[in-house]
Amino acid sequence: MTMPAGDYIYADDFVNVLRQMYKAKKYKNMVIYIEACEAGSILQGLLPRDIGIYATTASNAEENSWAYYCPSGPPGRVPIGGDPAKYGTCLGDLYSIAWMEDSEANDLGKETLQEQYLKVKDRTNLSHVMQYGDTILSKAFVSTYMGRRSNNVSTIPLEELSTSNSQAVPQRDADLVFFQHQVQKAPKDTAESLEAQKRLDEQIAHRSHVDRSISQIVNHLFGDFNVRIYQQYCGRLREYGMQYTRAMANMCNAGVDKDSMKAASIQACYGKVE
Repeated sequence: MTMPAGDYIYADDFVNVLRQMYKAKKYKNMVIYIEACEAGSILQGLLPRDIGIYATTASNAEENSWAYYCPSGPPGRVPIGGDPAKYGTCLGDLYSIAWMEDSEANDLGKETLQEQYLKVKDRTNLSHVMQYGDTILSKAFVSTYMGRRSNNVSTIPLEELSTSNSQAVPQRDADLVFFQHQVQKAPKDTAESLEAQKRLDEQIAHRSHVDRSISQIVNHLFGDFNVRIYQQYCGRLREYGMQYTRAMANMCNAGVDKDSMKAASIQACYGKVE
């Protein structure tokens, strides 16, 4: 799972920390919301049902999540904070805005986590919102975990909390939306426009590098492959490249040793790291 800064969070590491927290009695019960592409892969088959954690994710283990309120989208309801075009970036994610705006629009002392899940699942219509862990906890009111505000109900009409697919962008393309918008708004034939185009070209080149190197490695070696080894010789996957981690995981059952993995990575990427 990609973080805004620092290294990736790996599913086994994440769940092991949760197990340790439970064993050390660091919490009584916990609710987790995860917004990420293939978010279900963090918890599917890994999160126990008996450590007091209920979790929902933006997507299952094999699909994109979707950015929303993007500057390239058609006119729609302007989110709190202003027009996305003003900022040149997507201001939210479809799943995240669904549960947060639902929380703003309802009395959390009267809505259960299960009721919220069903509403979010219905609104997040481009991916499959999932539940994991101890689903019995979903019978609790949302306020059990988020508290209750003095002014519980938002002024946002519920009927406005709808979703237009034309406003959504695949999460892994959200960075391209930003860089494309920078190119479009920069004055032509200026240093600003040249720099914006350079940054966009770098993003496109990185995507091509990842696509090419993964394809070459798979063709060279069908077997055990490791994200850390790939990044050592081929550079960071970044958000776009994370789509290949499931393919890498699927290759981990063929018994190829690390030396072979290293050789495949070097052959695909030597001198071409971006």
